[in-house]
Amino acid sequence: MATRRNKSTSNATSDQKKEDPWECKICQKIYKNEDAKLLECQRCKDHFCIKCLNKTKTEYDILSNSDTMWFCAPCRQVVEEHIVTDLKIEERCREIMDNYEQRINNIEIAIEKKCDKEEVREIVSQEIIKHKCDEERVREIAKEEALNGGAVANIVSEDIEGGVLPNQGTVTTVLEEINERKTRENNLIIFGITENESENKQERIEHDVENIVQLFKDAKITLDIENIRKTQRLGKYDKEKTNRPLLVHLKSIDSKLTLFRNMHYIRSYPKYQKVNVSNDLTKSEREEEKRLWTEAKKLQENNSGDFLFKVRGPPWARKVVKIKK
Repeated sequence: MATRRNKSTSNATSDQKKEDPWECKICQKIYKNEDAKLLECQRCKDHFCIKCLNKTKTEYDILSNSDTMWFCAPCRQVVEEHIVTDLKIEERCREIMDNYEQRINNIEIAIEKKCDKEEVREIVSQEIIKHKCDEERVREIAKEEALNGGAVANIVSEDIEGGVLPNQGTVTTVLEEINERKTRENNLIIFGITENESENKQERIEHDVENIVQLFKDAKITLDIENIRKTQRLGKYDKEKTNRPLLVHLKSIDSKLTLFRNMHYIRSYPKYQKVNVSNDLTKSEREEEKRLWTEAKKLQENNSGDFLFKVRGPPWARKVVKIKK
């Protein structure tokens, strides 16, 4: 650290040493002797004699022979505050750098994952198996999107009807459709559940959660509130138009599947006469659902009347079935 002793011995010439007296900041006494016992603040560069600092000669000798940084009282307070601030800045800088590194890694991974046609075919096949999708249905999705002017894979379309389809695009549409169905698989849409007319949003949400739990209870299913990830009324709130469809995000698909199996319990309650439950379908699935019901209606019109034609099955394998009356 800087003291009168080691400062003077490090100067260039003896003349400069003599012309460089130190003045104690506190007592304002001038010290010209190079053996004078003063400490220099590392920040403000002011000087302080050991008498004003109430330090012993031994303490001075220890400080003058060490690399310890010494600050006067006012500067020490500023330095300590800066240390805390600097630590926060360093931490924030580390977070920013970590984020940048992660983004760079993601970009590098994306570049590495660029693949040729055969690899894309393999990815689509894996997605079909992973999400338990019907392969023919995935091909239908691709075909429907192409015929409707959507972006469909050149690669996928090569495997459909000899590869001749209009408006061929990329495989992205098919994969996005599969992924969107995966994100919706735990969801339900409930129609006909009475909506609370309170203007307080939280009160309306709590009312919906209570009705959902009661619906499951009436279906002989115990549903903890923790298993309801989120509820959402579809459409803009309008006090004059209540009973909007209720979208329910569940944590697992098990409760949802059990509810569909137990819907016959619900039908026995008069209060649920106008209540219907459906899957949360993608746009493509809704269009397919509409097509299937149109087909069922035509079959019903052409039937003698001994059978009913309904659309049944999970979202990934919906079909028209014939049921005897």
